[in-house]
Amino acid sequence: MNYLQFLSLGYNRLTGSIPYSFGGLTQIGILDLSHNELEGPVPASSGLLSFLSQLDVSNNHLSGSISSSGQMLTFPAWGFQNNSGLCDGPFTPLPPCSSDTGKSFMRTPEEENSSFIDVGFLISGFCYVLWFKKSWRITIFQAVEEMTEKFTSLFRK
Repeated sequence: MNYLQFLSLGYNRLTGSIPYSFGGLTQIGILDLSHNELEGPVPASSGLLSFLSQLDVSNNHLSGSISSSGQMLTFPAWGFQNNSGLCDGPFTPLPPCSSDTGKSFMRTPEEENSSFIDVGFLISGFCYVLWFKKSWRITIFQAVEEMTEKFTSLFRK
């Protein structure tokens, strides 16, 4: 995805935080994450995207300080509106951060990866059940088979 230039994920009911890894989208020009349920900080890595000309994270639940470096200085204030927890940064409509706000919301790549580890444990637990619990395995596969049969019958008519 290094060559991705336009990404519009607005109005998708996305939840969670903006991944720190978005800073790896080095060729991105327009990034729209508006009108979702995102929370947490705007990653500082977003300011390093030199080709980013438009960033819209408005109408989410974002919080913390906005970096005042790199491209972040070029974005209009409307791209950050309606995030009651955002503070500081180069935009006059945003309130200044208090000493306990902003920096505490900055997530490191290690913190971002912790959610992947949680998902890994969940998947491994599911695989354990499928492998060692024969009765559960049979029940799950029968349910999947029934759903597949119902779904395909819709198209046979």
